[in-house]
Amino acid sequence: MNRRLRAVFIALVSLLIAAFPLQVPAASSGTADAYNRILSKLRSRYSVAYARQLDLDGDGNAELITVYTDGIIRSYDSGSFTSEYTLKVFTFDPHLHRTVPAGKLTGLFYDAGIGGGIQALALAKYGDEYYIVNGGTDMNYRYRFYGIRSGRLKLIRSYHCEWAEGLCYINGSRTSRDNFLAELRNWQKDISYLRYFSSPFTSPGQAA
Repeated sequence: MNRRLRAVFIALVSLLIAAFPLQVPAASSGTADAYNRILSKLRSRYSVAYARQLDLDGDGNAELITVYTDGIIRSYDSGSFTSEYTLKVFTFDPHLHRTVPAGKLTGLFYDAGIGGGIQALALAKYGDEYYIVNGGTDMNYRYRFYGIRSGRLKLIRSYHCEWAEGLCYINGSRTSRDNFLAELRNWQKDISYLRYFSSPFTSPGQAA
């Protein structure tokens, strides 16, 4: 292509760009609108205790984390009164232009009048990703870390150790206590407690 034709070509391309500027879809706005519709539906059926947009898998697109309960108080033989919460995560599919449920977890935390239970939504940051934490330590260790994989909420890492017996497992594979603690502490070193869920059967400020 000679100089003259090249100059004409560049001029035409410049005119086309000026006349038809590239339109970048407002993905964040569309995602926010879609998530707001999801929240409206949840609030019409449940008591929503928590909602937040957060990029769990580090792909640049925020997921919607929701925690809700039906508010039904259930009595158990142990004497506890429980209103169980459900955690549900949604993703936004830019190709389908709609929200897609990534998965849900139940039994992670609940209101308890008598007895234990995890009353906090906890997230662990590991690398560029966030994981929902389930578990605790009494005489033994039981922890699970849930994350997003291929748009689905999945169990990524599990830790279980019967400490007195020395029976420790990571993702179901037997390991030593020293290795177990080193691995678990590495995953626990950056944990944020986003929300505590208080019980109607405990006094204000008391951890349920």
